[in-house]
Amino acid sequence: MRLKHIGGRTYYIDDDTNCNIGLYVLNDSQCILIDAGYEQEAQALLDYLHANGLAPVVIINTHGHVDHAGADEFIKERSEATIYAPSGESWVIEKPELEMIGLTGTPSFGALNDAFLRGRHCHTDVTLQPGVVTIYSVQLNALSLSGHSIDHMGIATPDNVLFCGDAVYTHEFIKKYKLPYISDVAATLSTLEYLKDMTYAYYVPSHGTVLRDIRSAVEENVKLLKDVLGYIVENLDEPVTREELCINIMEHYHVWMSMPQHFLMMSYTSALLRYLYEGGIIEPVIENYSLKWKARV
Repeated sequence: MRLKHIGGRTYYIDDDTNCNIGLYVLNDSQCILIDAGYEQEAQALLDYLHANGLAPVVIINTHGHVDHAGADEFIKERSEATIYAPSGESWVIEKPELEMIGLTGTPSFGALNDAFLRGRHCHTDVTLQPGVVTIYSVQLNALSLSGHSIDHMGIATPDNVLFCGDAVYTHEFIKKYKLPYISDVAATLSTLEYLKDMTYAYYVPSHGTVLRDIRSAVEENVKLLKDVLGYIVENLDEPVTREELCINIMEHYHVWMSMPQHFLMMSYTSALLRYLYEGGIIEPVIENYSLKWKARV
């Protein structure tokens, strides 16, 4: 872990094995965390903060995924930190098994029981709405950046720094993971367009390097998403099932495969199909008890 200064009272903790954790210093001994990472890294995070003379009194989650909010309960038990989260994300933090049911249709089983895939129950003390939020007399701005998840938010500090969570991915991240997860294509495209016109001095994505200019990253994210949509349409001359299409996408973009990745990619494929269906570009076909999809002619 490395504490890196961005500007004013705004820092971030760079951890190669985890997400970037935002940090805003309130005074000589207290700080606000923006996301908290995995529970498995929580003790090391607290030890690192303590070594730097700091204790977290607030955790603001950009969204409820376990790599961002998994450490919330562990830290709350040991520091009594107040937990903030977007209203549409708090349910994932409070009952993380619900997200797994949404992905798979059933509670966790097998490899999905891995602690890196789901966190502990943690009560959200304050739910966020878009707009200015005042915490310990500090005015932060919560921005709606949905698409990766249902109510994803970015958090801007008074130092003109935007912690944008998983709303945008860097070139390095895309090169490594190929197809970043999204749950809503239309919302993602809208968020990326919104980000492109922002004028913050610094942008801190949860995975990757700090950006001074976000436009090139936004353009790469948009290009990739539109490329995947185009690939789907080009390959739906004949009806195929969602699972067949998911396999084709993974093979074409060289996405690594595992049991958890299967369910994430199936959800990702559903988001793409929904967008194309609602746009009138594809249509469902029922064949031999199978729901298939084909391009409209």
